[in-house]
Amino acid sequence: MKCMKCGMPATTFVTTTINGNTTQQYLCDECYREQQHSFYFKTRQSQPAQKDIVCPKCNTKQSQFLKTGFLGCPHCYKAFQGTIDKLLPKIQGKTTHVARQHMGAEPQESRAETLKKLNAQLYKAKMAMNYEEASKIFEKIKELDPK
Repeated sequence: MKCMKCGMPATTFVTTTINGNTTQQYLCDECYREQQHSFYFKTRQSQPAQKDIVCPKCNTKQSQFLKTGFLGCPHCYKAFQGTIDKLLPKIQGKTTHVARQHMGAEPQESRAETLKKLNAQLYKAKMAMNYEEASKIFEKIKELDPK
């Protein structure tokens, strides 16, 4: 199959239903990404007009960011923080950073997962009245979470 937009080999079949009208398309990766990108930003643009925020460093306007999806400089993240915070869950599904893993590398557990495991070990050591082991585990917990 060929992409219905550009004629390149299609890799994705998309079915879209809007207000009861269903469309089906074969798209290449590039056209699919472009369609997803425009969908997220069009839904944001359809809301009532607000005062256009401008980045103090590069003069990028919030409306420009919503139209293109590109920020002008690192300071834009702070200037448009409210908008970005609302868009991230829609685009990525999560708002927390998950680091990429290199192929073949052992997956590293997060700090929160490590603390959870250590707390479980600490509980077991206390229940077994193994206070020396509990003390060692507690020191590891304090290193990771010095609250």
